[in-house]
Amino acid sequence: MHSCYNKDEDKVKFNVNNTIHHEITKAVVAFILKQNKHSYFTESIFTNKKRADIFDITEEIAIEILNTEEEKDLIKKESYPVNIYSIKVTDEIKQKINELEELIKKKLWVM
Repeated sequence: MHSCYNKDEDKVKFNVNNTIHHEITKAVVAFILKQNKHSYFTESIFTNKKRADIFDITEEIAIEILNTEEEKDLIKKESYPVNIYSIKVTDEIKQKINELEELIKKKLWVM
């Protein structure tokens, strides 16, 4: 396993500097990894000080969530010590999250 500065295996860490769309997508990816018996770190910092959204320990791959970034922005992350897989936040995901946010803000949340 590649060394990284993490102690919270299989826990989702949220970064409030990212958009809600980015963070919800990260949580969904982490859930899918766990369902498939993978272990992971989120906000994983490698020994070369590079930070990945998710590091899949099982497959030794970094997963980057692209929301405001483009595929070309991954070039900056090529110095990761592992391969990178990217996931683009779709407009559909953004729309659903925005709808949920509005329901909560308007207190239309039905229990």
